[in-house]
Amino acid sequence: MVRKLGPFLVMVTLSGLISALLLAEPSLSLAQETSARGDFIAWAKSNATPIRTVEGDLKHDDLRPLTRIIGPAHVVALGEPAHGMHEPLAFRNRLFKFLVEQMGFTGIATESSFTDSRAIAEFISGKSEIIPSIGQLPSAENQELLLWIRAYNADSGHAHKLRFYGIDLGLSGLGNAYPSPTPIRAALGYAAETVPEAVAPLRVKLEPYLARLPGPGNKPPSFSMAEHDSLTGLIEDLIGLLERNRPQLIAASSKSAYDWAHRNAIVAREADQVFRVSPADARPGQIPPEAWRAVEARDAAMADNVLWALDREGPSGRLLFIAHNAHVKSAPTQGGVWDVFEHPPNAVGEYLRAALGQDLVIIGMSAGHTMHSSPAVHEPIESLDDALGAVGTAPFLLDLRTATPSSPAGKWLTAPKTLIANTDSFLVLSPRQSFDVVLYVEKLTPRRVLDSR
Repeated sequence: MVRKLGPFLVMVTLSGLISALLLAEPSLSLAQETSARGDFIAWAKSNATPIRTVEGDLKHDDLRPLTRIIGPAHVVALGEPAHGMHEPLAFRNRLFKFLVEQMGFTGIATESSFTDSRAIAEFISGKSEIIPSIGQLPSAENQELLLWIRAYNADSGHAHKLRFYGIDLGLSGLGNAYPSPTPIRAALGYAAETVPEAVAPLRVKLEPYLARLPGPGNKPPSFSMAEHDSLTGLIEDLIGLLERNRPQLIAASSKSAYDWAHRNAIVAREADQVFRVSPADARPGQIPPEAWRAVEARDAAMADNVLWALDREGPSGRLLFIAHNAHVKSAPTQGGVWDVFEHPPNAVGEYLRAALGQDLVIIGMSAGHTMHSSPAVHEPIESLDDALGAVGTAPFLLDLRTATPSSPAGKWLTAPKTLIANTDSFLVLSPRQSFDVVLYVEKLTPRRVLDSR
């Protein structure tokens, strides 16, 4: 059964309203907060699950408690405090190996371009010898993941072959979220191989727009409302063309090839929707207050792409999804640089929770020392990172669901806390609402750069 977001939008909006009311509650007095923090730390010391390392490890014994923590859930969402850091990527690799080998997980989805992930799919299946990059930050950790998946898939003893999905939109331009021409060209190119006569007129109409859509770092173009309406209509025409010719296209290629092309067209539509609600006067390096609409539209799209990937895995499929903490949390985005928004945007985790319920387990990640000093927080709000740092030897996992809501630890976890984000800002959230589980690591260090020799 295909899991769709549409029926759940009202539920997510209501969830966002409840979250806003929760975070608007008066803070505890300093004495109350200090006492509650001590109660939480004492509880955490008794309930934390130590793990040996975040690094690659041939042994899985220290991760075995995850079989109970995750249970039968079909999706595990893993958050990272910042992109491009070694510890989150290293643990992602170790966790995925465990989930595959011990819990039957079948695929992984990352906060990277959907269109680019087709090249990754070709590599891990053995159809290409070129090692692709995951996202904009090439790293040794990413390469290690892809090489492990490729080796796993090459083993004839593994009947099910692992799949990789990028679930982001590949947006281009700084300040304005313009759709990338890449997914449109990918869908057009696929259809042109089978129904060239039907595609040719549409390609002629689309080409002037594709030539104007920017690549990363290029100056955003200026579209009139009429031009934008025309582009939106042409993307819909492309989706319609693929769907009308579906039997012919599948017969000439494969269902998998068709699914990728059709989803590229859907991703183009999603990016166009983000484009339509993006502030017209946004400037590089600035976050306009009304930009929350674009952020929310992007997160809704990424959630829909995760559900598409899960559906593609089939009834027994299980998926690891990794993205920034700001995306995977089941709570609106606020605090730090995000406080400029007129309204806290909903996050991917909220949409997934509405669609999947307890079939989703969210693991947030917290870190102590980073490459920069902890951000200055001028609000009287306790730091989750600092409290976890007082628990004991890192790294460890902590299942927040085991703290009953009425207990001192449960009350402390329900109240607003800060969580370092991107090493120079912070989120304000209720840990209990946002995450099911938290992984705490002592520090974040830069990703390992690939040896270019």
